[in-house]
Amino acid sequence: MSGSTMSGFFDWVYTASPWIIFPASVAAWLVGAFLALSLVYTVTDRREGGRHGELASFIVTNIAVIYAVLLAFIAVATWESYTKASDLVETEANYAGNLYRDSGGLPEPIKANVRAQVQAYLRFVIDKEWPAQQTGHRVQGGWRALENIHQAVTRMEPATQGQTVMMQEMLRGLNDIYNARTSRLDALEGHIPDLVWGVIVALGILTIGYACFVQSDGFLIHLFMLAGLAASIALVIALIVELDYPFRGRISVGADAYERVLRGVPMIQ
Repeated sequence: MSGSTMSGFFDWVYTASPWIIFPASVAAWLVGAFLALSLVYTVTDRREGGRHGELASFIVTNIAVIYAVLLAFIAVATWESYTKASDLVETEANYAGNLYRDSGGLPEPIKANVRAQVQAYLRFVIDKEWPAQQTGHRVQGGWRALENIHQAVTRMEPATQGQTVMMQEMLRGLNDIYNARTSRLDALEGHIPDLVWGVIVALGILTIGYACFVQSDGFLIHLFMLAGLAASIALVIALIVELDYPFRGRISVGADAYERVLRGVPMIQ
């Protein structure tokens, strides 16, 4: 599959509704399980299946245990990454609110300039940056408002000791929001490596494949049992895919924290 095709596929995965992605994933794995089971029933003599049925049960049980541990580990790691991304957003938004609040001690017109730039930064993140992030892209210009604040503060000539302390606090606050923003942008690229995805898919295929050789009382009963296994695997993998990029797709970290701060800053004197 070419790079452009893969890119288009992932764009579809992260723009489509989860109510489409999850059933589609289950359907794909169910079709695969049905084809695999049909092939096994076609090429093997089920009357003699008892000779290797117990061996197949033993192997599929061990593979399933290994696979379950792997999926659980990846799912927990992905959820922790998602939670960490949410915390980064909350921290950055709070730093922006603190910067706006601390600017109350600055002399005019620096105070008005700093507060306008903080609001401009929040609007940029909400209106420009967040929609681009959810589609897997970046937009330029996010640092401009912060740089404008930095220039306004560093050009200030403190007339009192209090203003000197305030200038230092503002620069410290700027450094905090710089670090928080950098951490958030770094988290945009964080996802499960392709090699890990290869192992997940390979073990899933092995689990379904060996389950097809387990002795059963009939094709329909065997298919029904296999469908439950395939659907479980599909749902967990689909969940991991949706959470893999914490800022991309329908199930992603939202900009609610920035919106809350932006609504609250006009009330700060």
